Amino acid sequence: MLAGETVIPTLTGLQFLVDLLESPSRVFVWNGTKVTIGVVHVEPAGQSAPVCLTLDDSTDLIISPEMQVFLIGGSLAPAREIPVGTSILPFYFREDRQRHRLYREPGEWHLGAHTNVDSGRWRRIYRMVAEVKLGRRCRPDDAVRLIDGDRNNCSPENIVVEERRITAPSTRKNFTSPLVEAQKIIDRPNHRVTAVKTLPSREMYSIVGEGSGSLAAGGVFIRADRVK
Repeated sequence: MLAGETVIPTLTGLQFLVDLLESPSRVFVWNGTKVTIGVVHVEPAGQSAPVCLTLDDSTDLIISPEMQVFLIGGSLAPAREIPVGTSILPFYFREDRQRHRLYREPGEWHLGAHTNVDSGRWRRIYRMVAEVKLGRRCRPDDAVRLIDGDRNNCSPENIVVEERRITAPSTRKNFTSPLVEAQKIIDRPNHRVTAVKTLPSREMYSIVGEGSGSLAAGGVFIRADRVK
């Protein structure tokens, strides 16, 4: 269970957990080797005394003691057993100069697991969603287009993939991809626990995953309360 003010990255932008009560939401999940998308439902869970995990970017993850968190080596641990200094599997995302939303596959942080070809790379979210929709990698001649032009709306229904013919290599000089520029920026770390404390009882919310048992919340990956 999580506190209602937990920030959840969704395919249509950042949302507070409490604002996801109305309907199922598409979120970012960790499948053990890469970031992909999944669907979660949020339900009121009543009053409970949570623990607060403070991360090294000052983010407070307010979470029930029994809820499991993905650690940097790929294992899971309940929040109540996570000591100060523990590194949690992070989810990094940002916008590039063209205001495309980006995410980064866990790379050097995910020390104990097999990571995929995109390990440590920044990627545009809509291309990852297009690959989930297609069931394959996007090819160089695949043009991914947002139907409504809204770069914050990366839902599968808003994405079309069109094959384009590449007639000749680009002759542009001194061009730097926005993705390359984004990779040069050093992120503020947000995966190491710097403080742990128990909080008074408060209203909490449970996470129910559809098929996947994980989601990105508060900048890290956690396990859903249950899966249906």
